[in-house]
Amino acid sequence: MLKYLLNILVMLLMLSSFCFANSNDAGLQKEYGTDLTKAPFFLRFAFYKEHKKDWVDTVYDERKDFLIKYQKDLITQERKEKEEAKAKAQKEKQLLRQKKEQEHEAKNKLRQEQVQERAEKRAEADRQKAFDKSVQEEKKNLQQLLQEKQNSNNIQPPGSI
Repeated sequence: MLKYLLNILVMLLMLSSFCFANSNDAGLQKEYGTDLTKAPFFLRFAFYKEHKKDWVDTVYDERKDFLIKYQKDLITQERKEKEEAKAKAQKEKQLLRQKKEQEHEAKNKLRQEQVQERAEKRAEADRQKAFDKSVQEEKKNLQQLLQEKQNSNNIQPPGSI
């Protein structure tokens, strides 16, 4: 009994898979009519250019093959366009990333230059302070020497009174 049920189940699965395999015809018939004669003008013209036959003078299989080929070509073209769009978007992302990196590098370079400039100014200010300090010390030394000389000139020698 179980064998019969399994056999029936297998048969049903096989029959249903054949039905799904023929779904391409159903889609074409739904879109272009039962005999595939209601194709748009551009498809009929493309068929005429390719086969040098009028669409009305063809048989069902020729129309079906042409329409299936057209749909496959359309799908591959859409995939190709998607891939190109992705590649273009990726390229734009990369260019944007490079531009940001360049801007970042320029900012870093500017910061480094500013830091270096500040350090140079600080060093120059320190040198100036040191120079000013040494000048002040020299002035003090000079004044002390002048004062000592005046003091020594003011002191009279012992026998002059």
